[in-house]
Amino acid sequence: MFAEERDAQDALANMDSSEIFGRVIRVNVARPQQKKGKAAWEEAGDWFATLKAAEEAEEAGDDAAAAGAPPPSGPGRGTAPPAPR
Repeated sequence: MFAEERDAQDALANMDSSEIFGRVIRVNVARPQQKKGKAAWEEAGDWFATLKAAEEAEEAGDDAAAAGAPPPSGPGRGTAPPAPR
């Protein structure tokens, strides 16, 4: 860390594109990482829960139809809503 901002800028300008052990280095100001979206495996858990609930509802609907009861009705046509988060 530098006490003066101007000293930090001078050090950055001096070191950027310099050569160390035969390699050219890049020097930038560090910034905090930005939060990105969910990881793929975090979203997959929701998908699996939804799929399992739909399969269970479908099986329950088939059992009800075999017993003479009317199949579940509604906008989901017998599928269960997604699992709560």
